[in-house]
Amino acid sequence: SPLTGVNPLGLKKPCAWLSDNIWNNVCSLSTLNKDWEPLTNEFEIYENAWKRFYESQEPLQESLPGKMKEIKTFQKLLLIKVLKPDKLVGASREYVIEAMGEKFVDPPHFNIEKSFNDSVNSTPLIFVLPGTDPMASLTKFAQLKRKFESM
Repeated sequence: SPLTGVNPLGLKKPCAWLSDNIWNNVCSLSTLNKDWEPLTNEFEIYENAWKRFYESQEPLQESLPGKMKEIKTFQKLLLIKVLKPDKLVGASREYVIEAMGEKFVDPPHFNIEKSFNDSVNSTPLIFVLPGTDPMASLTKFAQLKRKFESM
């Protein structure tokens, strides 16, 4: 199956700077469908351009060589997954911003008063917030509403 580190084509790695695992995944990707078939040959023909992509800190912004110029931005994420897995989260974020807008990657500001007004006394409020502790805001709000004792 694709991207498992197995080389289904048995092709020899054309670039010394590529790890065996990455090359195996490139070969796997080239078997995915006809859009990817030229990929392995492109590494031999355009080695310097692929090395530039591989070394890039922002691979989603890099131009691709040869026939790979024609792939869509979402498909480019597959290349990033194969060649630069450490850059995939950032590139995915960039892609979502480009395709859908920044509001889809930035969490909304948490409004404790709105949550309180939408709640009922028989259902507890549960806070699931990425990377933040709501306790200080909750305590301040409870004191403001004179409900601190019932927390």
